[in-house]
Amino acid sequence: MDKNSIKRFISHLKVLQKVENQKDFALKIGYKSESAFSQAISKTPIPEETLLKIKKVYPELDGWEKSVISSDDVKKYVFEKLPIEEKLNYIHKQNMELREENEELKDMVDHLSLMMEISLAPILRHFKLKADDHSVIDKRKSSIN
Repeated sequence: MDKNSIKRFISHLKVLQKVENQKDFALKIGYKSESAFSQAISKTPIPEETLLKIKKVYPELDGWEKSVISSDDVKKYVFEKLPIEEKLNYIHKQNMELREENEELKDMVDHLSLMMEISLAPILRHFKLKADDHSVIDKRKSSIN
């Protein structure tokens, strides 16, 4: 069990109105402050003493943790159970989607580059004219000498 699991469990208890917040939870399981509890669950791994304090007041923690499976875990489990051919098809499909997305991004970059060129053209033209004016003046000065 990790810090995020405990925080999800606290959120679950808040929905059930068994605790008001993390501070209330910390006090109910025997910590003197929310800060002490936060420090305890920030350790890796979470100290067994902390888990025992939680389970003493909330024995449903174990059952709750087993019943809550994140969507990523479900996807991973389902993928692992697929036959190899279906896994390859899935990976191929993902690869094709990424290639399409890559092509769309390339098109966007090309479009933005063109728009930037169009936007900068008047400015560049202005500086080119200024540079041309200076070169004409420089040529006149050199021809006078």
